[in-house]
Amino acid sequence: MSNVTPFSDTRREPAPSGRAASIPQGWDELVASKQQWMGRINAAWRCKWILVFSLIFGLGWGAYRVIEQTPMYRASLSLLLHHFDTYTQQKNVVPGSEDASLSVHNQQELIRSRNMAERVVDSLALEKRSPLLNIPERSFQTEWVGWIASRLEELRAQSGRSKKATGAAYSREAIISMVQGSLTTRGRKNTEILDISVSFPDPDLAMEIANAYAIQFIAMQQEDAVQIANSTSAWLTDRITELKEALDNSERNLQAYRLEQGIGDTKSLVSQSNSKLRELESNVTQTQLELETLGVKYGDKHPTMIATRQHLDEINKLLAAEKSTVLTGRRNEFRLRELESEVEQRNELYQLYLEQLGKTNLAAKLDQKQSKIIDIATRPSSPYSPDEGAILRNTMVWSVAVGLMIISLLVFMDNKFRFPEQAEQILGYPVLGALPLLRGRELSDAKGQPVAPEFFMATKPRSVFSEWINHIHTSIKYSDPDNTPRVIVVSSAMESEGKTTLVTNLALAFSRFGKTLLIDGDLRKPRLSRLSNSETRVGLTELIIGSASADECVSESRIGEGLFLMGSGRVPPDPVELLSSVRFSDLLTDLKKSFDHIVIDSPPILPVTDAIAMSHQADAMILVIQANRTTQWTARMVIKKLSEARVNLIGLVLSKMDTRKAHYYSNYRNYYSEYSDDLEVVDRSPSETA
Repeated sequence: MSNVTPFSDTRREPAPSGRAASIPQGWDELVASKQQWMGRINAAWRCKWILVFSLIFGLGWGAYRVIEQTPMYRASLSLLLHHFDTYTQQKNVVPGSEDASLSVHNQQELIRSRNMAERVVDSLALEKRSPLLNIPERSFQTEWVGWIASRLEELRAQSGRSKKATGAAYSREAIISMVQGSLTTRGRKNTEILDISVSFPDPDLAMEIANAYAIQFIAMQQEDAVQIANSTSAWLTDRITELKEALDNSERNLQAYRLEQGIGDTKSLVSQSNSKLRELESNVTQTQLELETLGVKYGDKHPTMIATRQHLDEINKLLAAEKSTVLTGRRNEFRLRELESEVEQRNELYQLYLEQLGKTNLAAKLDQKQSKIIDIATRPSSPYSPDEGAILRNTMVWSVAVGLMIISLLVFMDNKFRFPEQAEQILGYPVLGALPLLRGRELSDAKGQPVAPEFFMATKPRSVFSEWINHIHTSIKYSDPDNTPRVIVVSSAMESEGKTTLVTNLALAFSRFGKTLLIDGDLRKPRLSRLSNSETRVGLTELIIGSASADECVSESRIGEGLFLMGSGRVPPDPVELLSSVRFSDLLTDLKKSFDHIVIDSPPILPVTDAIAMSHQADAMILVIQANRTTQWTARMVIKKLSEARVNLIGLVLSKMDTRKAHYYSNYRNYYSEYSDDLEVVDRSPSETA
């Protein structure tokens, strides 16, 4: 027996020769990858109904969203804001500057304020409207959505839960909140233009509220401007009165000081003092020159010199007195200048406030530069929401995305075997063939009598199922042409995977080419004995322990010529010990002298080790894997156990494969069905065969 290690890197590869030697390197990997992707695509295609249901659900959900949403009408207008910030002392704002953007933002917040909403509600007298909303009759863009809506409305009307608008009364707070929530504003970049929009289910009310917002905002600006002008004027008037009183006091103080000092003003006082001082200084200078001239002519003691010297002393005394007077005048000059400067400053401030008061009063009387409505709001002709097309598209896209995600998750989590190529690629062993899933009319003969799947080779030799059995028989025969296995053990991972069906039909296939013995090796839960209806009570157990002879244990089958049956016999206390014994090995050796082929049905591998013990006495083992049931993890565990036990596993058989879900096998099934229609088909029941 050859040792085979599981998984794909240990599969037997034929030596390259002839045409096979010309196959490019990596071709097998490419084919395997293609088969893997095709398997994934087929698995995804089998889940196509999930995508269909997701799409239907998405359309239904989108239609429900469209039906449940109340149509909203939007009325919009454009407002040009003024360039002067009335609320910051009318500071000039340059368009496009940071201050301009801040001003637009501030005015946006003013428009969105609750105070403005209250003004709009009061101006339109919305509290007194009955009904407040006049919602027009709804129309749908999509006909089938409208049909669903009409049916839904009929059901609601019958149950007394209609959604049609009624004349419900709203409180003032509710109306103000409704109006404030319906407003949206957007300032245009680098401009002072503000777009105002109002959304309401009543198109007329949306238009009225939008225009009322603009009108009330402009009116509020005018009121604020007049209020600021009046408050400024009152403040200026008070300040002017105070300045007038202070100016009058300063003028009285100046006049009193002039009368007290006997001077007119600082200019005349300074001019008079300067003229006397210059005159005395000139006299002193002339007298000194005259005294020097007389001194040269008369001498110091001359009477003229003495008189001139006395005159010089008198002039110096007058000059000193005049300087003292000038000093006193300087002090008076400084005081006078202070009083005159005080009067001048208070007079200038008084005149400035008078001028500002005049400008303020004039600005209050004249039309000031205010915001202007560029485009007035008009009645919207159609609702902007809900957008039926967008909602349906979005829900469809999301439903398709969710459906694809579910399909991808199912494909990713799918660890079952569905096609022979998939099992061969994952487990690394050749798949000898596949048994199609039988259903309906396939399980009955030409007379309408039920046919057991275990007898298909005898009752329906021309069926597709029988042809697959022939294919498996041929694969076994040529698995090792030089040493064709004669004793074959058939097992599976778990129960009910189609193992017994394969065993009986495979034995029937072998019986056409020589004497074949079918042994029921499942000593724990025998099944072949019940299917064969054999009257023999002894079997394999008795033959191994020597309590019965081969002639007593072997009986000729009534379902096929050349086929002989051996039942399991009674259940032994330890089947593994019995099947591992030398007696069982010698028994198979003796049976091989009488039979050309021996096919043994064995218990599942995972629950018990009987099949592994039996396979060591046989030439080869075949592992049955049920499609769409046996998991990859389970199959890998079985392959690992067989590899560790050095079992000669020659191949796999995929049972109960749904050929309708595989394009290639479906075409093969259709082809063989058409081909078999041209042949003479003879169906035989077990009784007829006997």
